[in-house]
Amino acid sequence: MKRWITAVSVLLIAIVSGCSSSSGTTGLADEIPEIIEVQIMSEPEELKPGEPALIQAKVTQGTEEVADAKSVIFEVWYSGEEHHEMLEGKHTGNGIYSIDRNFDKAGVYNVIAHVTARDMHNMPRKQFIVGQVSDEEIEQAKDSIYDKSSHME
Repeated sequence: MKRWITAVSVLLIAIVSGCSSSSGTTGLADEIPEIIEVQIMSEPEELKPGEPALIQAKVTQGTEEVADAKSVIFEVWYSGEEHHEMLEGKHTGNGIYSIDRNFDKAGVYNVIAHVTARDMHNMPRKQFIVGQVSDEEIEQAKDSIYDKSSHME
């Protein structure tokens, strides 16, 4: 019995010693890549009804511009409406993915950039004001941006 306890003790010590690193770290931090960051913007910055606009998502990972995203889909909808438009972004260089879009009427529009790159997914939201919009409309739109109407969540 004493030999059996000694053998089990030695085996447990070997297992515990084998699982620990001599430096005291597990090495997991070296294996976890930086997350992808996505910044949504427009060109021009001031959007007007009926005029062409470029909606862009700048995708980076650390200091690197991501040119190899698997998918960049822009979800666009007029605040308060049910219809959401899904538009595929095209890489235009420097980690920027873009869509061309005309906004038909003045108001607040919501944009979610659904970005899948390097085994990660990020989906930031941004609101754009198109044309002249009242303060009341802006406040109502702020409340509605986090509603459950997104089709991809």
